Formats: sequence, C-alpha cells, structure tokens
Amino acid sequence: MPDKLIAQAQESGLVIGTSALFILAWISQKAGLDERQYEIYSLLLMIDFVFGIVRVAKCYPEKFRVSRIGAGLAAKMIMASMPPIMGLAMMGIGLDGVQLLGIGMQALIITEFYSILASALKITKNKDLPEWEALSVLANIIRKFVESSNRYDNLEKGEK
Repeated sequence: MPDKLIAQAQESGLVIGTSALFILAWISQKAGLDERQYEIYSLLLMIDFVFGIVRVAKCYPEKFRVSRIGAGLAAKMIMASMPPIMGLAMMGIGLDGVQLLGIGMQALIITEFYSILASALKITKNKDLPEWEALSVLANIIRKFVESSNRYDNLEKGEK
C-alpha cells in the first residue's frame, strides 16, 4: 500500500510540476522575459544547488541531511519562478516591464553567481563571504522602480 501511495504522489507531483512549468513559460513569453537571461539564471540556480550540497556535506557534515536536499530544491524552484511572476505582476498593473525584468534578471544572475562564488570559497578555502540575499536585492530594485514612477504618486495620497 505505501508503494502505491508513493507512486501516486510522484505522479501527482510530476503533473503539477509540468503544469507549473508550462504556465511559467507562457507568462515568461507574454511578459517579454529574455530567454537567454532566463536560461543562464536557471543554469546558475542548478549549479548553485549542487555547490550548496557539496558545501554542506564537506564543511558542515553534522548538518547534512538528504531530507534537506528536497527543501533546497523547492527553494531553487521558487527562485526560478520569481522572474515570470514578476512579469505577470507587471502585466497585471499595465506596465511594460521589459526593462524592469531585464534589470531584475541581471540582479538575480549576479546574486546566484555570488552564491556560487561563496560556496566555492567555503569548499576550497573554508572562508565565508557575507550573505547577499537575492530576493532582498530584487525587492529593492522593484521598490526603487515604483518610487521613481510618477504613475504611482497618488497611491500614497489614497487617490486612484
């Protein structure tokens, strides 16, 4: 019985995951997300995931758990969904977000590279770099973009 439940869960996860990828790809295309940047970002996410596993296994063996790999993979999938979701938000408020998406993708690519660099430094030299969190960087870029847009000046005043 448990094997049947596991197989059903895996099949459901595959269907949900495939559907989510299709929806995210459609959103990416409609929002004008640069395919090359997104491919590079996705590849960097995968490399960072592998480096992260090696870093924890080598430098923090007492913290290494196979169960945490699934949580790390889920976190990377969430990060991979951020650019299309950002594009959807831009479409939803009627902005041509291509420029903002490009800037956001550049920030995400740089932060993923930095994370890979930090892991490599920890693995090879056992040295830490300061944390530089990608979502915080992206949130700051979006905040500055919205603040610089006179379209939203009236929001602070409670007007439409």
